[in-house]
Amino acid sequence: MRKLFSVFSDRAFFWVNFTQFFDTFNNNFFRTALTSFVMFEMTGLTRETKSFVSAAAVGLLMLPAFLFSALAGELADKYAKNRFIQVLRWAQLAFVPAACLGFYWQNLPLLLTALLAMGTGGSMLSPAKYGILPEILPKENLLAANALMQAAVYLSILGGTILGGIIFSFSHAALYAVLCAAALAATAGSLRIPAQKPAAPEIAADWNFLRGAVRGAGFAWQTPSIRLCVLAISWFWLGGTVLLAQIPTFVTYVLKGNDAVFTFFIVLFSAGVGAGSLLCQILLGGRISGKYCVASLVLSSVFLADLTYLSLTPSAAPAAAGLGAFLSSFAGLRISFDLLAFAACGGVYVVPLTALLQVLARPKDRARVIAANNIVNALFMVAGSGLCAGALWLKQDSSAVFGVLAALNLPAAALLHVFLKRNLLCPRP
Repeated sequence: MRKLFSVFSDRAFFWVNFTQFFDTFNNNFFRTALTSFVMFEMTGLTRETKSFVSAAAVGLLMLPAFLFSALAGELADKYAKNRFIQVLRWAQLAFVPAACLGFYWQNLPLLLTALLAMGTGGSMLSPAKYGILPEILPKENLLAANALMQAAVYLSILGGTILGGIIFSFSHAALYAVLCAAALAATAGSLRIPAQKPAAPEIAADWNFLRGAVRGAGFAWQTPSIRLCVLAISWFWLGGTVLLAQIPTFVTYVLKGNDAVFTFFIVLFSAGVGAGSLLCQILLGGRISGKYCVASLVLSSVFLADLTYLSLTPSAAPAAAGLGAFLSSFAGLRISFDLLAFAACGGVYVVPLTALLQVLARPKDRARVIAANNIVNALFMVAGSGLCAGALWLKQDSSAVFGVLAALNLPAAALLHVFLKRNLLCPRP
């Protein structure tokens, strides 16, 4: 814990983490407020249109990760990463007034454009914010830094998602104030990041983002160790996408729960990943290693298997609509523990792999490697969404999806065990 506090208080890291926290918070706050606005205030839209916009709001935050990550990685390596982060934040800040006007005028195209612009800025920030960590911190502090970053990401997603719905229903003026305040905080934080030198000023950025995305993904394949690390990280995002996509169905149709139960599950998942991210620093003592990754995958299958059992056994699942009734039953507590433990295993699994990727990549193309990782992550998230869509097409419920994911985790853990035994995921000396 002492190491976590030491890294958290490091001036350079603090402002990088501060910037990414409010950037992620604002994007999710805006997305949730936009979804609430469309669902509850735009009465002239059909049910189908509202459902489409709700799904599109999520897609507009994910699509830029695939389209613009490669360009972001090139620019973050070509220019000083602190300057690149600052330029991104000023660009995103310019779209906040457009978002406020979109709410005020009830202009859906303007709102979606602002969401796409803010999502693009957030996606392009990723290669720089993770790529700058090895530049501002010694190697022995990277695991703690990634743990704190991962915990902050999920805390900001959780806070933005919950507050976006609450503040929207409370006051439009408060909504505008939070949007502006969070954007200003992120921009101000970026200005405090210490100056760095460009890692590869000689490279030429490819502004054809489609061609760049294809070529950029190739950075994930430059060495076997980086390739395996990227695939292992992407597996985490596939599993997380599947679980989060199934939570509404699981709560509504299996548990017969209400919106309070759904919100509680989102809180549990976010808190679990955050807790697991911090726990890995304690388990590994700051050493960058995949030592506990295999065990994390196996344990996550155990907890998913228990969720599958509860889904398939009506007598085991609590029949309660409210959160109080749900938590008053043993089955409700068991389900809550399964979800929390699954998420914590995810945190223990992904944080060391992220730190490994940073030290495996060469300094001159580290941001491009992280960008390639983001592209592959996005493809795996699409695959996870496809798995859920396939289950829906086959008329299978969340129990089948949980069971398939639990089963797939086991061969993935076996492969990772083989790779680790062969030292294919060893950090650079």
